[in-house]
Amino acid sequence: MKIKSLETFILKKKNKKKSRYPMPSFFNEGFIFLKLTINSGLYGVGEPNPYSGKLDEIKDTLNNKIFPLLKNKNFNDINLNSLKKIIPIKNSNCLNSCIAAISQALNDIKGKEKKIPVFKLLSKKNFYKKKIRVYASGGMIYEKQDYKSLIEEALRFKEERFVGWKFRPKSPNILLSHIQRIKKPPPFDVKKLIKFSEELRLKVGKEFKLMLDLGCRCRNLDEAKYIIDALSEMNFFFLEEPL
Repeated sequence: MKIKSLETFILKKKNKKKSRYPMPSFFNEGFIFLKLTINSGLYGVGEPNPYSGKLDEIKDTLNNKIFPLLKNKNFNDINLNSLKKIIPIKNSNCLNSCIAAISQALNDIKGKEKKIPVFKLLSKKNFYKKKIRVYASGGMIYEKQDYKSLIEEALRFKEERFVGWKFRPKSPNILLSHIQRIKKPPPFDVKKLIKFSEELRLKVGKEFKLMLDLGCRCRNLDEAKYIIDALSEMNFFFLEEPL
């Protein structure tokens, strides 16, 4: 079974709704998907990370840099890791994201060929028969909003029997891309965040897991350590991307 074609699709909303708050760029620009087809007619789909590059860059990487190396190859013999070494590209994030999307599509094809869902294809043991404990990821507000508005959200997920809930510091009203935030982290009021965290812990109780995603926004090690020490006293489960 050989790779026959690769198509890319950009999905956009027809009616763009205006929001009081900034929206991620891909809400307006659209999401990109790929469709990989083999000569039997089976196809698989994949989705590159929209944060990994501009849509034209992602599309060019898929169609002009990766696909020529896959065309007419047996899809069972493809080694995607080897492609990273031979494709010249400046944006490694874009390349890795596109290869991950190709991997999704290949697994989709293999699952269809064997007539089993992909999660069974990837699982070496019967992990899918066990219950999976999951946490809810949310807790996003903007600078002019009050942290206390998040308490209702946390309590709702607790009632729905999630094991925990993850939230974030207030986002700036002028939205920055993920890459821009990493290069120049927008500051936030650390004391207000910690004060809210204390109140939140009292509301949800000791057993409910709490997590904080800082999105690389700590300005230095001292600030990160201050937050870590404070949240450790409140028995936070983990802290994501302080730096």
